[in-house]
Amino acid sequence: MIIEGLSIPRYDAEPLREPFLPYGHQVTTRAVMKERDEFFLFITAPTGAGKTESWFVPALTGEDTGVFFALYPTNALALDQYRTISSLRDTLAPSRQVEFLDAERLTTLRDEYPVRVSKGEVITHILQKMSTQGGGIIVTNPDIFVLALKNVFIDPYVESAVRTCVSSVIFDEFHLYDLKQTDFLLFLFDDLISSKHCSIRKFIFLSATPSKGLIEKIRDVIGGDIIIADEFCDEKEVDQRLILPPVEMSFIPAKKFSSGEIFISRFFEFEPFLSGVRTAIIFDSAIEVAVVSEFLRANTSYRVCEQSGFRKDSMDEPFDILVGNKAVEVGIDFKGDYSIQHLIFSAFSVSEFLQRFGRLRNPDPEILYRAICFAPESVCSYFSQYESISRSQLKDGLERTMRDSRVYTSFRWRWGFLEAWEYICHRAYGYLASDIIQCREKKGFLSKTGGMTTKTREEYLVESANRMYQHYFSDISLDPRSISPFLIPLDKAKDSVLDIMAELSPFRGGGFSVVIYYEPSGKIQRYDLFFLLRWTEIEFLRCEAFVKKVPEDLRSSIKNYETGTIGFAYVTGMRTKPRSVKLEGRVIEQICLPEKRRIPCKERGLFPVVKDDDKRPIPGLSLIERELMVKGVFCRYLDLSAYQSRKYYELGDYTSLISYKGGSLAIGQDAFIADCAVAESLSYERDLPLIL
Repeated sequence: MIIEGLSIPRYDAEPLREPFLPYGHQVTTRAVMKERDEFFLFITAPTGAGKTESWFVPALTGEDTGVFFALYPTNALALDQYRTISSLRDTLAPSRQVEFLDAERLTTLRDEYPVRVSKGEVITHILQKMSTQGGGIIVTNPDIFVLALKNVFIDPYVESAVRTCVSSVIFDEFHLYDLKQTDFLLFLFDDLISSKHCSIRKFIFLSATPSKGLIEKIRDVIGGDIIIADEFCDEKEVDQRLILPPVEMSFIPAKKFSSGEIFISRFFEFEPFLSGVRTAIIFDSAIEVAVVSEFLRANTSYRVCEQSGFRKDSMDEPFDILVGNKAVEVGIDFKGDYSIQHLIFSAFSVSEFLQRFGRLRNPDPEILYRAICFAPESVCSYFSQYESISRSQLKDGLERTMRDSRVYTSFRWRWGFLEAWEYICHRAYGYLASDIIQCREKKGFLSKTGGMTTKTREEYLVESANRMYQHYFSDISLDPRSISPFLIPLDKAKDSVLDIMAELSPFRGGGFSVVIYYEPSGKIQRYDLFFLLRWTEIEFLRCEAFVKKVPEDLRSSIKNYETGTIGFAYVTGMRTKPRSVKLEGRVIEQICLPEKRRIPCKERGLFPVVKDDDKRPIPGLSLIERELMVKGVFCRYLDLSAYQSRKYYELGDYTSLISYKGGSLAIGQDAFIADCAVAESLSYERDLPLIL
């Protein structure tokens, strides 16, 4: 089947960069950025149409534009875009500062100072310097932006610096943000623009598929000035330019997480597809990526670049085949030296398909682009009737035969509002839930040095409570008086409520991470405990022993990964068959409660039990057992097994579910999703949780 290429018009207008005529969304974006002081701009052009250039060229070349915070869903994509922006900066505006920030980069910059400073002071200094020079661009992830506004970086001025120095915030791939993230960000934007002392007034969203619900919420709740910049504008059209190539597409029936196994077992069919071209292979799980990469290294002479959340090979060396998972679909812009001609990928939802298939871009008319997709049988059967199909017909067919993961909207009013209330209290009183938890555990006194004056605080709390109601409860017309018992200062809240807020606080979730040294790649990183227990050859170590065992040149970097982790481990390789992992320990109270009274909470006294066929114990596992029993596991109990719960409640393949006492536990922020799934299945989703 041939999927037709896609062309969009170019217009008779001043180019963003010589000698390239601009697209419609580029013309609109430049005009909006130049002429308006406050807006919500949606740049909605197709993949490969220069959406990023449409904002960063005006940001670099404009006068006194202020500081831009450009947020990307993964550090890999942020770094890739930083390199692109920096390269053009050197040509367009050599004096304009562009900086990439993630946790590791902040640590490096902090350590370069001649005196002891915090990461917050580093951010403050960068912002103030950019502001005095007329503008600049900070390329980072949303966590850095949110943590700075929550003042987690131990600097009393960083929040103020963000509010007063930054003029614009850019969100790339915003459609990838989940309901929790989207709701909190929109609440945050509303809070920012309601302040007279905040300079952030311009918000730019980049997405090929903008959310109708998002646009409606900005219009109806925030009252924002919405502008849509698509591929058309009012200028005279000059020509049409091909941005996505025609692709010869084949479909192969498969089940989730089975594509790698099929690829290896039928490699003789795929081998000719790989010959003589640069190819990307995108599968679902890190273990599929690891097994396929190792197979290709052992059985072919191809240069293999492995890219997943677990292992990231250097992109500085040329490659023949890149093998990755979700980290690739939003982490690498396949252009220039990274451009690919063939693509093999799995897709089991519409958004997955469009995101991964969109990696075939930047067309060369001399090249035949080809793709193979592992997909459900229904998808394969539907498209077998076509010899040629347009891009719009492709999307329509996918929406007929696939569906995206279910979104549990009850999360908004059952749990999401507590994240907003914690933020309100942080601004009003100067502390977060984690500060109070730490104070109570150490039986110390809470330092009340931040926050607002009494008069300002009272006005802000009333305004913010009303704002929170509009963002989180207006959908269900709940009586505002019913939420008033929740709206108390955090130092008066129960421990269980504070635990919930602390679990909700990380923008992209927490979970249980371990600092590991991965011997095959020679790198130190953090990774999920339960994945490591299932899939790796691993030894857990005390910190001192871990430091001694890793290569000497990496020892100083260990401190960059320690925060929020529960241990250290040395990983020698991957397993071909997983271990079974479950949680054991005391009988938690949730088991004894009726379903409606169960809520996510922190349970202590639980530890992992690991089994495999060869009955070899994991060295040092007792270190993790003790740590988990003391720290506790934030979870929600389900009567059904992990497999049954996933299917019955439509929890999705990436939900963290662990077997426990005949049922299962949803772990971390997934505990809230599981709770909402149960509430909606039993039709009490409009009830507020019984946590008071």
